Amino acid sequence: MLELNNRMSQPAALQAATDEPSGSELLAYAIATIRRQIIVVLLLAMLGMGLGAVFFLRATPTYTASATLLVDTRKIDILQQPVLSSDMPIQAQGAMESQVELLKSNEVALAVIQKLSLWDDPRFVGNGKPGVVRALLHKYLPALSPDRPPPSQADLMEHALRVFNQGLTVDRVGATYAIEIGFASTEPKLAAQVANGVADAYIDLQRNSGYAAAQQASGWLETRIPELRAKSEAAQRAVNEYKNEYNIVETDKGQLIDEQRVADLSAKLNTARDETLRAKVRSDELTSISSGADDLAVLGSASNGNDFFDKLRSEYLEIASKEADSSTKFGANNPAIVSLRNQKAQLRSEIIGEVQRLKQTSRNDYTAAQLRESEVKKEFDSAVSQSQVTRQAQVKLQELEASARAYQDLYNTFLNRYNASLQQAASPIAEASVITPATPLVEKDYKKTYKIAAMFPIAGLALGLGVALLREMLAGRVFRTSESVHSRLRMPCIGIVPKVGRAKRPRGPKDAQQDGRRILARGDRGISWTVVDYPFSRFSEGIRSIKVGIDMRSSKVIGVTSAMPNEGKSTVALAVGQLIARNGASVIVVDCDLRNPSLSRSVAPNATGGIVELALREASLESVIWKDPSTHLTFLPAVPRSGPPDPPSLLSSVELRRVFSELQEQFEYVIVDLSPIMPVIDVCTTTELIDSYVLVIEWGHTTIDVVQNSLRAAPGVRESVLGAILNKADLKRLASYDPYLTGYYFQNSDGPAG
Repeated sequence: MLELNNRMSQPAALQAATDEPSGSELLAYAIATIRRQIIVVLLLAMLGMGLGAVFFLRATPTYTASATLLVDTRKIDILQQPVLSSDMPIQAQGAMESQVELLKSNEVALAVIQKLSLWDDPRFVGNGKPGVVRALLHKYLPALSPDRPPPSQADLMEHALRVFNQGLTVDRVGATYAIEIGFASTEPKLAAQVANGVADAYIDLQRNSGYAAAQQASGWLETRIPELRAKSEAAQRAVNEYKNEYNIVETDKGQLIDEQRVADLSAKLNTARDETLRAKVRSDELTSISSGADDLAVLGSASNGNDFFDKLRSEYLEIASKEADSSTKFGANNPAIVSLRNQKAQLRSEIIGEVQRLKQTSRNDYTAAQLRESEVKKEFDSAVSQSQVTRQAQVKLQELEASARAYQDLYNTFLNRYNASLQQAASPIAEASVITPATPLVEKDYKKTYKIAAMFPIAGLALGLGVALLREMLAGRVFRTSESVHSRLRMPCIGIVPKVGRAKRPRGPKDAQQDGRRILARGDRGISWTVVDYPFSRFSEGIRSIKVGIDMRSSKVIGVTSAMPNEGKSTVALAVGQLIARNGASVIVVDCDLRNPSLSRSVAPNATGGIVELALREASLESVIWKDPSTHLTFLPAVPRSGPPDPPSLLSSVELRRVFSELQEQFEYVIVDLSPIMPVIDVCTTTELIDSYVLVIEWGHTTIDVVQNSLRAAPGVRESVLGAILNKADLKRLASYDPYLTGYYFQNSDGPAG
């Protein structure tokens, strides 16, 4: 109940939100479903085990003989191109899978069937007798099993082929080139014959197909080789003619002569440019020297290794030195000094003349160098132009040469394969060999029998789970847990009230008015006094959770209703009133089910006036109310009457609102027992009287659709619903749906069963 109280304390918006179930919740739901339906699941599983055991005991044993083939994957493929080494494992795997499919083919099967005459062997195809069911039908209901004509040869072969394919197994042995051929039969000798026959038929098929393929390939290649030879020769001839047309000549190293000539001229052009540059530098240096320069150092820079110029300069420097030495000794006007000065002037004049000659020579050298460079440049440009033409022609030449090489390679390939195909056709070699033949000495094979027998209990278990799920889905149409109320109706479940069995309780007097007092009689509603007689029972705890929900909403006028009749709303209303009154609060229970006041008939059977008379001012409140001395509960009954006003008009009248206003002034709580929602519209007219409604739902009985439709038919009631109550709950079964509920309750040994 703690879990229910916590849920009631949450906001309404949070209660209305639905969360996706977690994995643990789904697992717990699945386990709980199996626990609830365990008998059905176990019965069907045991039935499957029994059928499997019967099948295993009555099944005919089979024998599986195996033969092992070693396959050579190097197939003869005349036109196959070489593949990369990285693709070899994939190619080998594909080749082995192809051989497995070939062993399973109808061509091999028919060859074995015809060779061993299996189509007419009763050990292989059966004795032709009809089955038990067909024999009984033919005997007792001949109209349903007419005589059939004898099967034709094609029908026998088709039947033998089906039996053959059912018994044959072909599997590759790991990643090797070995293939294991197995055949299952009730006769071990026949199984070995068929397994070996499959291996022999496969080898013969490979040998014949290899011979036929080689013959076909050699014939096709023979017609293609002359054509390829002619194309190869024509392509080579086109290459030679193109070279002659464009004068394309190559050196021994494979380089074009035009390209080599361009390289040589490029080197000469670079040399000529260097010489021109040096001549220009020399000319510029000499030109920068002035004709009237007096500095011998400047004039000396023009010598550039000229011996004559260096000799004149040396003589000039020697005479200048002598003149300087003699001038200090003999004076400047000495005849010897004058002579030396004249010689020096003469040498200077000769030096200047030599400089002028060198200038002219350098200019001539520079002009000659420019001329040589220009000639080499023209020759180089011409060679480059010719090389470009040759290079453009070489592009086409390369295409022609590639085509010629391709035709030549194709011709050589076809020629080699033609020779190989002739050798293969002359001596065909089998591409597989039997390394382990099958023998009749085999053990019984129970694998298939085990598998089929194991399928029966598995099928029984699956059927049991399916039936359990179907039963659970059908059971899911009713309310069984508070979570179902929360998710389906978007309202909280404020209480789960268990079903209480009938027990012996003290009964009130038959005529409660015999001494002038109106005292409530327990009568058929004795279970409503459970909260008084057994305050710590599960029933009392469920009613107590309802009272907690009422207090949390601070509602004063509480209407108790249900979707359908007989869901226990009147019992719940009276029990809630008893619990509140026992706790010391003033409470009155009002029976407003004016069409069928079952609560009044039970606890106030002799009432002559009630809510109707009080509303019509035909009686006072003190004259119509009933009391319970043990709890001080006050009860206002309803007495059916014919004639106006009708119940809906009375429930929506101003007079009844006046009555309820007076009741609210005198009592702290007003608990109202209302009629069901679906049969009549009375509850829809009470929205002005009731603060909050409590919806009573019979656990495991009332369907979800009925409750949803009833709430849609009464939108005013839906908006004011305080919460729902699951009534008459079977706690033992509820524990399998909601394992969080515990038995933490005390009840006397004399308490009600619940």
